Amino acid sequence: MKFFIVLLILTPIFVSPTKGIELDWDGKKYCSNMVCKMGIGDQFCIEDCTPRGWTHGQCLQIPGTPGDSGYCCCWTP
Repeated sequence: MKFFIVLLILTPIFVSPTKGIELDWDGKKYCSNMVCKMGIGDQFCIEDCTPRGWTHGQCLQIPGTPGDSGYCCCWTP
């Protein structure tokens, strides 16, 4: 039980949205650790974001991501 309580306390410290991505939309965004393929991953990201309560999703390349891989970023305008 103590482990579970410690985990609940530490989770917000180590899990945070990816910062530093400039989007052309107002509002907050959340970039998950869900990997997608640039150019064809937008629909995949929309399907990943919708159950989380976001209305939009897009595959964005984060600096340091190799090749044509990106991460799903979700937002609600």
